[in-house]
Amino acid sequence: MDNARYKLVFAGEILPGFGQEDVRNNLRVLLSADKKTLGELFSGQAVIIRKYLTIDQIQPYQQAMAGAGAACQVIPMSNDGEASPPEIKPAQSMPPSTLLSRTLLPRMGRVRFAATLWPVVMLAVASWWLPGIVTQYLPELVSWHLATVFAVLAGGLLLLATARRLYDFNAPGWFSLLMIVPGVNCLLLLWLLFAPGTKGVNRFGPEPEAAGGIAQPLGLWLPLLVLIAAGTYGALNYSELQQLGGNFSEIVPWLANIL
Repeated sequence: MDNARYKLVFAGEILPGFGQEDVRNNLRVLLSADKKTLGELFSGQAVIIRKYLTIDQIQPYQQAMAGAGAACQVIPMSNDGEASPPEIKPAQSMPPSTLLSRTLLPRMGRVRFAATLWPVVMLAVASWWLPGIVTQYLPELVSWHLATVFAVLAGGLLLLATARRLYDFNAPGWFSLLMIVPGVNCLLLLWLLFAPGTKGVNRFGPEPEAAGGIAQPLGLWLPLLVLIAAGTYGALNYSELQQLGGNFSEIVPWLANIL
């Protein structure tokens, strides 16, 4: 087992494909760096981002810095009295959110989030209809237990996807609990579906990857087709829908009493 300790050093070098202003903005967010700290980072002198870490511990920090466009060196710690570069203290704020987001909860874009809503809806519908379908084959208590499992899976998947989407806005994941508040959850859902996330790296990691071959049709094309189909149906059956709206109070008696 390698017990050697290393330091992560940055000397202002920028990776190809990044502009200096973009990297400065990325590091400002990633390291919670103020104007003075940014000046030290890009002074041309080497500064220590992290130190006294094993190679496995320091690699995620190097990857996070690389995602921000900063080229860092991993250097073994020396005990021979060699002069050491100054250390950037705001780098202490990099974990744990950055490390957690890069491993378990990466940021999620709008298309992937919309695609995730389909299995959530399917699980919710299954939990609603399951008791009536399987009661004839299984005891009623067992069927309700299965329905509860599907409902919990749907709620857990929704909260997880919401937290990852909130990370894309640089917002805390616990805001996902607003999904259980009636009314607020609808507004939050619309915001998550249509608002763009933050550009570049934020405190929860780099920008999310583009939607893949499955998420793209589920999160973009299928919703568009549903909207087009609904709009076409409404246009072709406008008179029937208008009549239905006029008779709605008769269809729902309790609403007629309120109105």
